[in-house]
Amino acid sequence: MAAIKKTPKVLTVSRQRVEEPPKVTFGFEKLHNVSWTDEKDVRFFKDFMSHLQKFSAMTWQAIYSAPRHGLGTETLPLSSIKPQIIGIPNEIQKFLVLRATGDNHPMVGYRDKDTFQVVFLEAEFGDVYKH
Repeated sequence: MAAIKKTPKVLTVSRQRVEEPPKVTFGFEKLHNVSWTDEKDVRFFKDFMSHLQKFSAMTWQAIYSAPRHGLGTETLPLSSIKPQIIGIPNEIQKFLVLRATGDNHPMVGYRDKDTFQVVFLEAEFGDVYKH
């Protein structure tokens, strides 16, 4: 009996370049000097930098999918903010909240394309909005 010779399957791989979604970037030009400017604990700022590093390695889709008290986000109406809000675009109706530190201190701002524009960094709970 003759041996049956199997022909290997040929897979064609497209040379089309697949773009990865852009990572999140941060802008601080709208940052208000409220709460964080009085913080004396260097651990707060170390933790903040660590979180910025983690967020910067993520896409917006990953942030939207993550738990809100982890590396995720939640929304906050502008009316919840205690200090006067200056210099944000009129079309912004609500803020996004990202956790600035591991103990859930918030970083409040809005998304401008792939950039998170930070407006408030709350070092003391309650300085920016009621929790």
